[in-house]
Amino acid sequence: MVKYPTIRIAELRRIIDALLVHAEKTRGPELRLDHDYYWEVGSLGDDWEFLHNMSQEDIESEGPYQMLIHVAPLLRYLADTPGV
Repeated sequence: MVKYPTIRIAELRRIIDALLVHAEKTRGPELRLDHDYYWEVGSLGDDWEFLHNMSQEDIESEGPYQMLIHVAPLLRYLADTPGV
């Protein structure tokens, strides 16, 4: 394996989408947050509210990288939740 590979965003998107499709098939269409705080003392509810309320204009002006900070904890919660 290459030490510092180049990752194509389209391929990463395809993989993440496939994982989310599988999670939706096995868990259902909703992810219930049974607890709100995670390892770095962040709030899953706050992260979701931030993402849910952002607009296309927010994405374009702030750039997606700032927004992805809020996606990671939700994906980790999904990965750590039994049943997937």
